[in-house]
Amino acid sequence: MRMKGLEPPRLSAPDPKSGAATNYATSAFFTECKYTTFFSYDQGKITPIFEAYNGCKMITISDLTLAFGKNVLVSSLSLKIAKGEKVTFKGPSGSGKTSILGALLGFTHLTHGSIIIDGLKLSSENIRAIRKKVAWVPQELAFDLKTARDLVLFPFGFKANKEKLPSKEAIEKVLAAMNLKPAILDQSLKKISGGEKQRLSLAAGLLQEKPILILDEPTSALDKETRKKVTDFILALPDTTVVAASHDDYWIEVSEKVIDLEK
Repeated sequence: MRMKGLEPPRLSAPDPKSGAATNYATSAFFTECKYTTFFSYDQGKITPIFEAYNGCKMITISDLTLAFGKNVLVSSLSLKIAKGEKVTFKGPSGSGKTSILGALLGFTHLTHGSIIIDGLKLSSENIRAIRKKVAWVPQELAFDLKTARDLVLFPFGFKANKEKLPSKEAIEKVLAAMNLKPAILDQSLKKISGGEKQRLSLAAGLLQEKPILILDEPTSALDKETRKKVTDFILALPDTTVVAASHDDYWIEVSEKVIDLEK
């Protein structure tokens, strides 16, 4: 059993040879997360009891302020996001949701504060390394793409992703999760719906298999049934840290942590 944030006292037991008290609590590093295993000692037998686990901090936002001139959108925001956690920013238009996502990607200037992503402080020196860890799905892509296939494969035209070109099987699997059929790939983007374009964009983000997925209003164009299927799939990804801005009540309900920017 793993218990987050718990720091119980270390256990002691007599050494089998000398009889002297010996501390059997141990600590180690595993996938960048520190854990401590505690043992019991009974009649010469050492048995693991549990692990005290402090979590993996994937993203740390410290005292963040975002302002444009005299207009302060976000003031003194501090937040820690663990590896694999699903976090959603909600609030009315103009409350700073998209600006926070932009800050995580290095698109929005930080008026004050700092951001650390997977151990790297957000800076001009580190931004390329940070972006290699992040898949970004905006509300709309401002590029002239012809077909659905062009949209799905768009991220893999960049140098950082060229070696990660997904297989046909991988593409079809993700399309199915987005409630789309493979035949859509050959269709013109001008002939498909807004909801289909949105799901194709999400598929493009998912296929990159990055540890962090940043999404801006990911289900805004979807009907109720499709919205639930897409939400359940994305927010169930065990090892992917998801940070989203959303007005969607169901997405917000399923998210592990919700930051209300209106309050």
